[in-house]
Amino acid sequence: MRPVEHVPLGDDRELRLLGGIWYELTIAPLPESVYRVQRETRKLPYVPYSSRSRFFEADMNIGRLITPPVRDVASGAMIEVGPAIDDAQSWVAYRRERPDRRYTTGKRVLSRRELRHHGLKNSDA
Repeated sequence: MRPVEHVPLGDDRELRLLGGIWYELTIAPLPESVYRVQRETRKLPYVPYSSRSRFFEADMNIGRLITPPVRDVASGAMIEVGPAIDDAQSWVAYRRERPDRRYTTGKRVLSRRELRHHGLKNSDA
C-alpha cells in the first residue's frame, strides 16, 4: 500500500507531504491568460503532413502570451498561465499538462497537534 502524500481539505486548501514534512498549502486558480495579437510571416506546407511538400510564406495574426508566469510555492517552479501561442492545438497540449489550472500560493508547516488531528506523521528521512 502506497503512503498518503496529500489530503484535500477543500477547494482552496490541502495537506501535502513535501520532503518528509507535512504542509498546509493554499491553492488558487491560475490568472487569466492575456494575449497580444501580432502579424507574423510563417512558412506553411502546401500539403499538410507530407514530408516532401514545398513551403510557402503566409502573413498571419498570431496571439502571443503576454501574461507573466506565476511561482508555485510548493515546488518553486514558474508556471505559465497559458500556452505561448493562442491556438487550439497549443491549448489541448496545455490542458493535458495542467488539467486543473491551479497552483499553490502559500504553505506552512503543520504543528504536532494538527498532525495528530489528521492522523499524519512526518518522516525522519
